[in-house]
Amino acid sequence: MNNENAKKANYLWKLNCLLLIGFILLLFGGNAFAGNLKLTWKASKSHDVGGYKVYYGLSRKNYTASIDVGKRLTYKLKGLTNGERYFFAA
Repeated sequence: MNNENAKKANYLWKLNCLLLIGFILLLFGGNAFAGNLKLTWKASKSHDVGGYKVYYGLSRKNYTASIDVGKRLTYKLKGLTNGERYFFAA
């Protein structure tokens, strides 16, 4: 194989790889670009708190989802939509 053919073969290989990656991102783009957020809060001053729940939603005081996080004071929330505004309470 001469140098010119080797360059063409290399170019085609790179092009095929980029097309494959683009196709995979197109198929799984919703999850590949999902946002993650680390939430942190202060412990309650009350001694009888058994744990915490994180509530969140797309508008203030209208939380459409909740997660029981136990006694942890941090939680990494995954799968959020990038560019969307979320509101949280713990």
